[in-house]
Amino acid sequence: MYKVFINEKPLFFLSTLEGVSVSQGSGIIEYDSILDIDDIFDYHDHNMSTFVLGDLSDWKAFQELFCPIEAAGGLVRKNDQYLFIFRNSKWDLPKGKIDPGETPETAAVREVEEECGIDSPDIVDNITETYHTYFLEGKWILKRTHWFLMEYSGDQALTPQLEEGITKADWLTREKWNQVMNNTYGSIQDVLDLCS
Repeated sequence: MYKVFINEKPLFFLSTLEGVSVSQGSGIIEYDSILDIDDIFDYHDHNMSTFVLGDLSDWKAFQELFCPIEAAGGLVRKNDQYLFIFRNSKWDLPKGKIDPGETPETAAVREVEEECGIDSPDIVDNITETYHTYFLEGKWILKRTHWFLMEYSGDQALTPQLEEGITKADWLTREKWNQVMNNTYGSIQDVLDLCS
């Protein structure tokens, strides 16, 4: 199963509904009935969530409807606190595009360093991959983000990368995750749910 956030609503791409709980307000569509990207967005706009039924070749065809971007980021832990950023009026985690020749791991560490002003967080585990879409320069983008759990033991002051729209970087305990969860993106909520 793949989960893609389109306009902050989840679209699930799976081969069967067996064992899946479909809530009221959800739509179900077979991939072979989709003609183009406009069909997906029109159908999805009328549902709280959408279930697209198809096989692996359909998933690949679905991805080809978008311009792909690979990104990486991290949930950084220091003792009992976690690093969050406030960007474009929402709580977020440091992340960004993978540069040519970079591995997801290298990109994730670089993005944390650039966006928060700390050096050398260590990757301790792979968390997940998330997918979301957005519209940029006349094209629909499908961004796949590789997420890593990191540890930081330094004492550098956090410095938000203002030119990236980041107005705050802060260490928060789990008890304060509710304030993040109430004002963040669905994909970030999924990452935090996996680390709860």
